[in-house]
Order: sequence, then C-alpha cells, then structure tokens
Amino acid sequence: MAGVLTTAGIRSLGVFNGTVQNWLKSLTLRLYVNPHSPAVGDGSGAYTQASFPGYAPFAWTTWGAPVLDANNNDQYTAPDATFTCSGGGAVQNVYGYYATDGGGAVVFAEDNGLSGGRPMLNAGDAYIIAGNFYSGQLAGPA
Repeated sequence: MAGVLTTAGIRSLGVFNGTVQNWLKSLTLRLYVNPHSPAVGDGSGAYTQASFPGYAPFAWTTWGAPVLDANNNDQYTAPDATFTCSGGGAVQNVYGYYATDGGGAVVFAEDNGLSGGRPMLNAGDAYIIAGNFYSGQLAGPA
C-alpha cells in the first residue's frame, strides 16, 4: 500500500521549506480502527482513533539524517513505532495509521490492507510501523 500525503500535509511540508527530517520529527502517529481508505482530502474526522488498553499516540521524534537510495530518493530511518496492547477490554481491529502535525491536522495516512483489520485484544498483541520514509513514496494530488 502506498501512503497518502493529505492537502494539510503538503502545506505542512512547505512550512519547513523542504526540511523533511524536521517535519517527520514533528509528527504524532495514531492507529485507526474504522475501515477507511486514506484519501488526499482527509481530516481527523475520517479516522476513529484506537483506544485498546495500553494504546497511546506515538511521538516519532527519532528520525535520522537522510541518505540517498539507489533511485536518488531521500531515505530517512527511525526505530520502528510499536503499539502494544496490555490486554483486556473488547477487541479492536486496527486498519492502519495516520500522522498528525502539531496543530492536529492529518498529514499522512496508510491503511494496512488487511481485510477486517489487525485484531488487538490480548496482552502483547503488537502493531508495528516500520521506521522508513522515502521522499518518492508519497501520492499527493495530481
């Protein structure tokens, strides 16, 4: 699945005048539990944030400096973001994640492509988002 850079995300990137690393460090990751395919015009109302036991939004502030990949795209890496259920409560099915900027605008989102989502119920159930970002991976408005 390709991630989608929302309209707010494009504006947010412009504020940093191309400093993608700083932009990445300003984002907070959140899991969503409603069956939704991210779209360019999405706002926070398009996503129902997870609330399973142990869940908390993730401030992803540990991005390293970029390196060029084989296709000359900037590649940024950070430790993976891991969301872990502490158990109990009702099952929640995670359909993907979205990132918000400091003002709460949704700037990036990706579904996980799993029919029915990823169930989070038992202690130790984990949802991991890989700490890789490539400048060429975004699908924005045409």
